[in-house]
Amino acid sequence: MLLCRPPSSSPYGVTASQFCGGFADYVDELLALPGDMLLCGDLNCAGDASGMDPLVDDLLTSRQLVQHVDEPTHRDGNMLDLVITAETSTLSGKLTVTDPGICDHKLIAADLQVGRLKPILRQYRYRKVNTVDVAVFADRLRRQPVY
Repeated sequence: MLLCRPPSSSPYGVTASQFCGGFADYVDELLALPGDMLLCGDLNCAGDASGMDPLVDDLLTSRQLVQHVDEPTHRDGNMLDLVITAETSTLSGKLTVTDPGICDHKLIAADLQVGRLKPILRQYRYRKVNTVDVAVFADRLRRQPVY
C-alpha cells in the first residue's frame, strides 16, 4: 500500500498526533487482511536524531511493525519516506537510498523477497464438434427414448 501524507505546513496537513490517530486505525485494518503487508510512502513525520517522529515509531513498535529505511530520505537530512512491514514478514529485503538529483526526496529501491505463487493447473476436455457426422448424430438422437 502506498501512502502520502501532506506536510503539516500544507493546507491539507495535520499534526503528527492527529495523523497517528487515523494512521493507527488504517494500519489495524491492513493488518487484519490476509497476506503480508507492505506499506511505503512519504509520511512527512520527521523526528529527532533517530529519524522518525517518536509517535510514529511507538505506533509501529506497538503493532510489531518494522521500518526498514535507516538513513535520511530528504535533502534537509530528514527521514520522511518509509518502507514498513510486519516483523514476521517475508517481504523485507535489501533497501538502497540514492539521490537522483531531480527533487528534494531521495529514491528508495527495494529488493523484496516475494514468493511466486504456483499457477493453478486446469485441464479442459472437449469434443471435436467439427468432426461429428451430423446425419449420424441426428439419427442417434431421434432413436433416444426422450425424443
